[in-house]
Amino acid sequence: MKKQTKNTVRPPGRPTKYSDELCSKIVELAKTGKTEVEIANEIGLSRTTLHYWKERHAAFLNMMQVARGTAVKLVEASLFQRALGYSHPEVKVFCSEGVIYEHVVEKHYPPDTKACETFLTRFGGKRWRKFKPMDYPKEGEEDQDVRNLSDDDLIKELKLLNGGKK
Repeated sequence: MKKQTKNTVRPPGRPTKYSDELCSKIVELAKTGKTEVEIANEIGLSRTTLHYWKERHAAFLNMMQVARGTAVKLVEASLFQRALGYSHPEVKVFCSEGVIYEHVVEKHYPPDTKACETFLTRFGGKRWRKFKPMDYPKEGEEDQDVRNLSDDDLIKELKLLNGGKK
């Protein structure tokens, strides 16, 4: 054990594992889209330690934010591509009478409506938001209590709310 002198005061607690090499590895994991919990588990740290390092080291925080931004941009680009549909070359392998053939074909993925919806709700502004403000009864109007409706009247109200569909 190293003998301490009066001039070399070490802070209390365990020595930090913080290093440039470890930070680089953490940032690379963040770029792949891993969560902080996954990163901490893979590195062998606690999530609290990662938060502490982000508070104490501005450069580390900045690198983590840039890495997250990179991962988000990649996912956004993939979502956009999926929303529009895309094609790519693919190798098909066939076997006929013991002879193996490889043939390059164009694999096509049609536009995905769920990806379109997701992209538009995220980036399309107010026009594409899923949750619109509710229409509350105006002053003087009464809100109808559905508990007092007959089954037939309730079914009529539900059809009206559903745009006339069953």
